[in-house]
Amino acid sequence: MNTSWIIYEEQLLENPMQFNVWWFYIQSINITDVRFISVCERALNYLPFSYKLWYYYITNIEKSYLSNDMKKPTQYHYDFINNIYERALVYMYNKPVIWNLYLQLLIKQKYITKTRKLFDKALINLPLTQHKQWIWPLYLKFAQQ
Repeated sequence: MNTSWIIYEEQLLENPMQFNVWWFYIQSINITDVRFISVCERALNYLPFSYKLWYYYITNIEKSYLSNDMKKPTQYHYDFINNIYERALVYMYNKPVIWNLYLQLLIKQKYITKTRKLFDKALINLPLTQHKQWIWPLYLKFAQQ
């Protein structure tokens, strides 16, 4: 049995604000392991402004839950991922990649009103200089559907 997690837990007991310890701990866990979500959630409770942690968590959860290898994702899976994006945007409101990924997911789910409202929020929260690259191409594609 692999007990490397004990070392990380001991270090985090001493100082839970150590990004590198959280990062290596999360990296050491297989995405399919049940501990992955709980460790990521704990890390984000201590370091909610870490773009690197949010991005890693979101992309891996989305890949794990929505991949073609797995059985067809249920509404529960989509709601779970949407909830993670909503929480991420509280802290990552100025990160266009997070907005873009979430908008793409909502478009895929065919939530018209929710998607349109999120586009409006993204346009409000992101600097004007990022609209052309990150928001408008996706918004126009969405509007043409």
